[in-house]
Amino acid sequence: MTSLYPDTHGVLKMEDALTANVKTLAELLAQRGYETAAFVNTGWLDPKFDLNRGFEIYDFYHDQGQKQGQVRHQYGRNAEETNRTVFSWLAHPPKEPFFLFVHYFDIHSDWKRLPYDAPPPYGNMFTGDYKGNFSGGEGGIFASQYLQKMNKEGKHFEEDDRKYIESLYDGGIAYTDEQVGELLQRLEKNKLLEHSIVIIVSDHGEEFQEHGMVLHEQVYEELVHVPWIMKLPKDPWYSLHNLISKIRFQTSSGLQKKALPQRIGAPVQLIDLMPTVLDYLNIKWPEYVQGRSLKGLIKGKEPADTAIYSRNISGSQYSITEGKWKLVYKYPEGEKQLFDLDTDPHETKDLSQAEIDRSALLEKHFLAWFKTVKQAGNAFRSHKKEIDKKTREDLKSLGYIQ
Repeated sequence: MTSLYPDTHGVLKMEDALTANVKTLAELLAQRGYETAAFVNTGWLDPKFDLNRGFEIYDFYHDQGQKQGQVRHQYGRNAEETNRTVFSWLAHPPKEPFFLFVHYFDIHSDWKRLPYDAPPPYGNMFTGDYKGNFSGGEGGIFASQYLQKMNKEGKHFEEDDRKYIESLYDGGIAYTDEQVGELLQRLEKNKLLEHSIVIIVSDHGEEFQEHGMVLHEQVYEELVHVPWIMKLPKDPWYSLHNLISKIRFQTSSGLQKKALPQRIGAPVQLIDLMPTVLDYLNIKWPEYVQGRSLKGLIKGKEPADTAIYSRNISGSQYSITEGKWKLVYKYPEGEKQLFDLDTDPHETKDLSQAEIDRSALLEKHFLAWFKTVKQAGNAFRSHKKEIDKKTREDLKSLGYIQ
């Protein structure tokens, strides 16, 4: 929402909060007269971190299940409950123009017995005839904390258990996909879809020991190659049926070829979201923004980025991707892995020794970028927030902190 890299905006730890001289997308739109509303879940989006800036309505649910006397959704509503709240807001037509941010959290690992726990029938939709005995934890430690413990101790699942856990995650994707479709249907029913920009993104994927770990602590493709699905006003494929087909990665046989959405294979960055939206709205963005507008790329008038960067949450691992080449860089040790994503999309063969010159070039580019974003951060010093014990425990159980 800021179009800044983490090492620039400086919000890197739980106590960090965004500095006042960084403007969020919501703030910039509110200044232009947009009605702004957010419906969010999980402790990371608690208003205490100042991410509610610019929103007239900031509907944050954290312990809904406990408030109802039931431990059901400790980290907020499930997607269906979130939708019901959004639909209530949509029942009274928002002023135009408006900015709506809906945050779903169901796919994320959480505190329950199982790390991924979609409601029926989605939870078991892809588990097949699993006959293992994975219980979700041991010794009173469950879900995210248990998976985090496995990472720390270097333990690995048996393959049947690994596939089972991944299938639970897939069930969460299917459930959330269905609920996104429900939201789009409601927008169309309320005659808000056709003239709106709709963007669907994810902050990260999930790893299932493809590279030795679980959860989301590294920068390999299973974690950083996330979707960006975008509908523009009056797109030739704006109809609900076509949009949902795109989201579900299916193509209906009844669609006209000319109505099919455009697919751009070049990777982009999530920091491109703010300038892209503002460009389509003819609103100028701050000069300090580090992302780029994708409007020219979408129209076929501009090339893709020459370099794409990623960072893990701890700052111990980074990646730079230039074309087909991707360098994974361990910081500050300087250990490197080089992959050819064209021939090895799953990053199984390290070519850093076979392609020494290529590896050195990407390392040089990465270090230059790293220095630049760090220096840029001097203008955006985050400030510290006092975090209560309960918030710490909640985020710990999500697997974000030790």
